Amino acid sequence: MTTPPDMTITDALDRADAALLARRLDARTCPSDLLGRMVRHPAPRIRHLGLTLLAERADTPDAGGGGEGGHLALVARLLPDSPGASPEESLLLAGLHARLGARRARHRLPDWRAAALPARVRIAWLRTELLGDPTVLRTEPTGELLYRAVRESAAAEAHRPDRLVAELVDTGDPVLGTEALRLSRDGLHAGLLAPAFVRGLLVRLLDAPDRDVVTGALRELAEPWATVTPVDAPALTRQARAPDGRYADRDGASAALAAAALVAAARHGHPTVLWSTAEDPAGTPALRGQAVELLGDRAERTDVGRLVALAATDPLLLAGPVLTCLRGLHRRGHFPADPDVGPLLALALADHTLPAEDVATVLYTCRRPLFDALTDAPPTAPDWPRRLELLIALSRQGAADIPIGEAVARLLPAARAPRPFLAAIRVLRPPAAEEAVLALLPTAPSAALDALETIGGDRTRSALARAFGLGGPADRPPTALFGAEDGPPTAPDGPPRLPVAPELRPVRDRALALLWHLTREPGQRQALLARVDPQNLPHDIEADLGAPDERELAVLRARVDVDAPVAAFCRIAAYAGTGTLPPGGVPLADLLLRIVRDLAAPRDPAEGPPRPGADAPPRRRTRGPGPGGRRTGAAA
Repeated sequence: MTTPPDMTITDALDRADAALLARRLDARTCPSDLLGRMVRHPAPRIRHLGLTLLAERADTPDAGGGGEGGHLALVARLLPDSPGASPEESLLLAGLHARLGARRARHRLPDWRAAALPARVRIAWLRTELLGDPTVLRTEPTGELLYRAVRESAAAEAHRPDRLVAELVDTGDPVLGTEALRLSRDGLHAGLLAPAFVRGLLVRLLDAPDRDVVTGALRELAEPWATVTPVDAPALTRQARAPDGRYADRDGASAALAAAALVAAARHGHPTVLWSTAEDPAGTPALRGQAVELLGDRAERTDVGRLVALAATDPLLLAGPVLTCLRGLHRRGHFPADPDVGPLLALALADHTLPAEDVATVLYTCRRPLFDALTDAPPTAPDWPRRLELLIALSRQGAADIPIGEAVARLLPAARAPRPFLAAIRVLRPPAAEEAVLALLPTAPSAALDALETIGGDRTRSALARAFGLGGPADRPPTALFGAEDGPPTAPDGPPRLPVAPELRPVRDRALALLWHLTREPGQRQALLARVDPQNLPHDIEADLGAPDERELAVLRARVDVDAPVAAFCRIAAYAGTGTLPPGGVPLADLLLRIVRDLAAPRDPAEGPPRPGADAPPRRRTRGPGPGGRRTGAAA
């Protein structure tokens, strides 16, 4: 005879077999009368299991077909009137009562205060009581128990989150005021509290005795949602000001409060507060700089001169904040005028920590006066490195209508310290500066080679060839440019030795690598290659050796079918050389247009998406260097 399932569960309940009940019962399908027997069972383990199943039933949506209201009704009907006989049981009961209190007004709780419960359990019960009836805050003594109960509460769990936040504000306690800020912010973002209600609470907290609470309220009032309705300046700055009218900065709390007041005043449209703080010579330096930066969102074009004059009073303190403010004005379409270029340039020259890119951005609309002011200095001026930095930043802004590179190249011969000018020429790349840079090759070889790497051409190649003794009789270096050659032209054993001018000895490898890269004629390359020492070869030359034969690559690139643009493009890319041109006169742009046209053409859905590389040839396999130092390869 087989025992029915209900009889098995009943027998297990009579025997207090919690293990069997835990295996057989499901919170979603367990009958309510069985749950009621379990939560009132004399065995602690059965009661704990019943409360656990009841909590799972309350958290399960639409369990039993009753919806959330059915769950609450079931929990209210089955819960016992006692706070529990054990701490674990009491914690479960506190959680279930919290669910009921958040949804039902005036929900009665068992007398948990009279029970001898641990602190952790008492905190849970106090939290449950606060979420259902916030007026408990009026009579509950402040202390760690209350603080932890409020800290563990959430706005979404309260029956009336607005009343809970209001009661917390009315206590005047600093800890509870901080928690009121947290709950009001969470309730606002969750859509449980109206913005007008939260804003009213924040304005009330501006009069709180604790500075941290006022600071938190000011920071929240500076958020975009709170600036829709501006708050008066006195209300925002009252707590932050000292008796003498200045912003207090005696300690960390006062500094944070003053900074939050400035931000709130700026967001609520009170530039007078910012100007009074920024122009106060006896004010706190950090607050003065912050006020100047915040003026970037409130100042106008007519205030640029006032800002520059303010920065001139203390450039090391206010030049950076003024530049930040001017960038804010620049983003809003307020640009400096030509008379402001001189004072702003003086600030940039006085404080080298100001980013040159920011200075060039702010003064881009006045780039011609800025260029004239930067170049209106003798080449021997000591501040030319900073001027060159500003000129490079101006050039990077796209000032193509100003001959910046040509001006730097014109000043190079008379420069006392040519290295900054050569570094600028390397970046600017003026077209007619090669001769001036070559003239400095004997005196500043390293910096000159840096510049020649970007602007060098045939003249550079000829000069370097003469320096290494590779020129003909008519190409011998003049004594004004290079000195005597280094050693005999040939070594006693091994390959011929390359002589080098004494001025280039410290940078011999760099100069030789530059000469190699500038030498494009095969005969000249062979002559240079025959003179270098294979055991002492510069790395840049070694990396350039062993290139494929251009004639072989040209044969492979000639097999291009323009009707298969993907394959043609892949073949050109696979067999490209140093001077590759499209075969047959077919531009690469035309091949790309054909590829895009084929991809955009409508297709039969059954064919699937097109594969751009379907008609591409296999990749070319390249072996090691073959005879003569060149790589050999064949198409697969």
